[in-house]
Amino acid sequence: GNILLDGGDSSGDATVEGTLRFSAYTRHHGSPYKLEIKNYRDVLIMGDVLGYSSAGVANNAIIAENIAGDIEIRGAIDLERREDAANNGYMKLAAAGMVTLAALDLDKVRYAYVSGEREPSVIQGELAGFDTANPTGGGTQFDPFVTGENRLRAPVGHRIYYVYRPGELNGDLAGKVWQLRNLADDGNGGLLMTRPPGGTVVLFR
Repeated sequence: GNILLDGGDSSGDATVEGTLRFSAYTRHHGSPYKLEIKNYRDVLIMGDVLGYSSAGVANNAIIAENIAGDIEIRGAIDLERREDAANNGYMKLAAAGMVTLAALDLDKVRYAYVSGEREPSVIQGELAGFDTANPTGGGTQFDPFVTGENRLRAPVGHRIYYVYRPGELNGDLAGKVWQLRNLADDGNGGLLMTRPPGGTVVLFR
């Protein structure tokens, strides 16, 4: 069934040491089953987040909103509906600070909306399933690659950083900048890119 974690006044932290699993197996349920996390300062989930639904059940969802600090998920995220991939569950993570994911497989979600108000978000490991076919654009911050990918979403102005190691990690993303869609999928959103190199500090005495 549903999991609700409510911190009340956003002054405390939520730390989950294990896996969160929520499921809907029977066909007569009409409502989505979801993991909802709200009104905390920081949220840390150390295990996996798994939401399974059988055919005929509305989409499962992970929703984290009104988080005053950061959100971090260190495990896998799987909202795949095995019988009907077009109706996988969706994920919406919105924090005032930053959102950090250990990895993300877009084939296991319908869409993943990621937003940090004050800080860029980070995908530390593999970003699987991102559509890199037939890109248009130059692949730079000012002329990002555009493809048919609409499952990873972010608001305008937000950046999601990914790690690029040629021949080892996220090689298909080529270290380039990619245009994302907004939450409603009706226009351009934020950017998917590698973390820019640090600047040089010059001290004048």
